[in-house]
Amino acid sequence: MTVPTDVRHAAILHLVRAMPSRELIAAAAARGGVAVPEPQGVEPLFGWAARLVVAAAAAGTLEALVDAVGPELRAIVFGPPEPEGPATTWEVDDPDPVVSDEPPRPIGTPATAPPAAGARTWLVRGVELSAPGSVAPGAAFAVAASLGDPPAVSPAPKDHLPYDGLAVVVEIEAWLEEAFPAGGVDLHRSVRVDPSRPTECGFELLAADPLPEGVAVAVRFFLGGYEVGRARCEVPAGDGSGDPVVGLGVVAIPDTILDAGEDAVATVKG
Repeated sequence: MTVPTDVRHAAILHLVRAMPSRELIAAAAARGGVAVPEPQGVEPLFGWAARLVVAAAAAGTLEALVDAVGPELRAIVFGPPEPEGPATTWEVDDPDPVVSDEPPRPIGTPATAPPAAGARTWLVRGVELSAPGSVAPGAAFAVAASLGDPPAVSPAPKDHLPYDGLAVVVEIEAWLEEAFPAGGVDLHRSVRVDPSRPTECGFELLAADPLPEGVAVAVRFFLGGYEVGRARCEVPAGDGSGDPVVGLGVVAIPDTILDAGEDAVATVKG
């Protein structure tokens, strides 16, 4: 059966979080009569689970795997049992309209704007996504995310005070359209965002094959359960040539939630 890329990725994430070991996943697969792949060296659990889900989809046994794991996975792959109204992809506390075509929220991660009422101090960093000028079907490529100087325009008030405290640990989630994580690499991670120094991270990806138009990559930033920033870029299909693709965004964190990131830094140091 054919499963959309974002649905397959969501299913793999749920599988490894609900059953955080090969033994548990293999036991569920055995209940459904689904063959499991042999581990490849020090392959991470996500990569192994990804190969299992892809192979099950190709062999027509994905539904048996889903039924063996449970109703939550079935809802992810096949949708809820009863029709529901349209879901909001980004719930905000203010009445401003929101774009409706954003990527689905990460599993288990709220997509709520941070409370900004009364905030005076903000950590604001500009985001730049960089990728190759084009990508061939099935080819490996990288997307780098750089956080640096604040942009001229951001959600923070013009009279805000710049944050100059400790580095803040921010969660990052990448969402892909027409691409996959290379080698099963997890697309969710944590990074330390310093208010005065650049922050760099990257994602190793594989383009889908066939690739009719290109790859879309959205990167979203979270702190304390709130979405505090995003950036997006689109890489056209081609032979890998062309000027690099750049996508811009912003991370803006009010002092109403900054303590959550500082606490995370303190925990790491401790």
